[in-house]
Amino acid sequence: MAFETVLAPAISALPPAAKLEAASPPLDLQAGDWTTRLSQEILSARETSTPEISFRLTPRHLGTLDVGLTETPLGLILELRPSSEEAKAIIAREEPRLIEELRAGFGLVLVSS
Repeated sequence: MAFETVLAPAISALPPAAKLEAASPPLDLQAGDWTTRLSQEILSARETSTPEISFRLTPRHLGTLDVGLTETPLGLILELRPSSEEAKAIIAREEPRLIEELRAGFGLVLVSS
């Protein structure tokens, strides 16, 4: 199951995404600020037109998280793809906080989810 959130830019759309691979350090889902870190990584990927970012999750048994970023006429579509059911549950529980951080802290406006 993928989570899909459509976000529109507060000012103007960035150019279409170009394929660029990026490696990120592990994302600790037990850390209290993991949604802030993920928000920052998403913003950075968007600014560099990176269409996908991947994270190893910690604790290790949670697996990985792939995040797809797609620019559309409506704005940015985020697709969160955790590899384990436990990671999926944690992310689903914190999704409202993640959306709020993207809206408030990073100049993105929620269109729909």
